[in-house]
Amino acid sequence: DLNDVATGIDIRNSRLLSLLFETGLLPTAYFRAQVDTAALTQMAPGDTRFVTLTGDFSLHGMRQTVTAEVLIARTSANDLSVSTVQPIHIDSKQFDMAGGIEALRTVANLSSIGEVVPVYFNLHYQANADTSVQPVDMPVAPQDPTNLTGTFSAATAQANLDWQDNSANETLFLVRRKPVVTDGYWQTVSELTANTTRLTQALPETGEYDYKVIALNQGVPSLPTNTERVTVTEGNQVARGEHLYQQDCAGCHGVEGEGVSGAPALNSVRDLETMITYIMDLMP
Repeated sequence: DLNDVATGIDIRNSRLLSLLFETGLLPTAYFRAQVDTAALTQMAPGDTRFVTLTGDFSLHGMRQTVTAEVLIARTSANDLSVSTVQPIHIDSKQFDMAGGIEALRTVANLSSIGEVVPVYFNLHYQANADTSVQPVDMPVAPQDPTNLTGTFSAATAQANLDWQDNSANETLFLVRRKPVVTDGYWQTVSELTANTTRLTQALPETGEYDYKVIALNQGVPSLPTNTERVTVTEGNQVARGEHLYQQDCAGCHGVEGEGVSGAPALNSVRDLETMITYIMDLMP
């Protein structure tokens, strides 16, 4: 559960959850691998063994194959511990999180933040003969959506996306967009209900944008659609304002303007001219 992240600093926790992990949509990370349970059963208390685990790691709406070198120790007749021997290196770009890293860097006024993070884990398992206790199991990944197409309408100044829904168990769709420029980042631009196959939206700036669509079942992702490029010939000022707010303001004032860790909420009625003057004079 990514909502359990604890760094010891409240505002850092809030920013990680909202800007990086997007836990409002994607609260859980999953790792699924096959384990030889018969071999584990034969281990006596005090026995240890090194095992290579290769499985699917689901994080932030993306799924990648990950390999972990682990040490398994039988600590008692009913207990096992599993810990990494070497770190697992998680590349933020493989999980569409580089944009979140950049947002954290900007709001914290840092020169850089590493995009590849070493991850360690230490797990404890206890045998349970109680048949009423259900095992923890991750939801089944939905079938991949396909055939994403996109166009831009000069008449309405909007991008139009269509795709094929191939699953019966998705709980929502994520639409992600990346500007086609050097160091452009994938970002979630829309969350759509199950069975949706179309999105129409205005964009903040002219230029070329890549899109992809991901189906989710309770946070477990499909593989994304093909990447579709849309050329935008007219930007939208409202979309630009939303983009600038998420880029420069959400780290302190919240993704929805709710206020974070002492920063004032902005989602209430207030005098527009006074707020504009305050922003121009006092905000970075």
